[in-house]
Amino acid sequence: MLAAARGLFVRQPVDRVSMDAIAARAEVSKHTVYDYFGDKRRLLLAIVSAASESLPATGRRALDEHLPEDTQITTVPQLESALMVLAIDLGTSIVGSADYAAAFALVAQQGLQTPSTKGDLTTEAAAEDQVERMAHFADVGLLDTDTSRLAADQSSAFSHWPLSAWPMIG
Repeated sequence: MLAAARGLFVRQPVDRVSMDAIAARAEVSKHTVYDYFGDKRRLLLAIVSAASESLPATGRRALDEHLPEDTQITTVPQLESALMVLAIDLGTSIVGSADYAAAFALVAQQGLQTPSTKGDLTTEAAAEDQVERMAHFADVGLLDTDTSRLAADQSSAFSHWPLSAWPMIG
């Protein structure tokens, strides 16, 4: 049901997507959609929640693959190469994800009125891992930076998106 709703919300404004259309695409009854989510607002929040779970996991996987904690990177060219591959992987796996596309589309839709929520759609935990790894590279002299947070922010697609900044949510 989430995938069906997400696909519809990406293609057309949320207020034009009916629960009937979501049910039809998910191949379930409208009653099932209402039983599971209650209403369209809760369905939207479930989509945002799914994104808040999948995007950090994707970021951590890429970070662990390209800049593992026990990395053997010892030269600036090796670090540059690893950071480039990490950025490409993040660009294709996060920006190209259905969750990201749905979150972006929902944010772009200014007209939806929903109550404020608490919490964030965040990749903060994965970003903290990257900050630690940037600090390591600064400590061993491969990275010239005063702040590993800035280095991490500049080298990747990791970000922190407060829901209150999203017109559709807060």
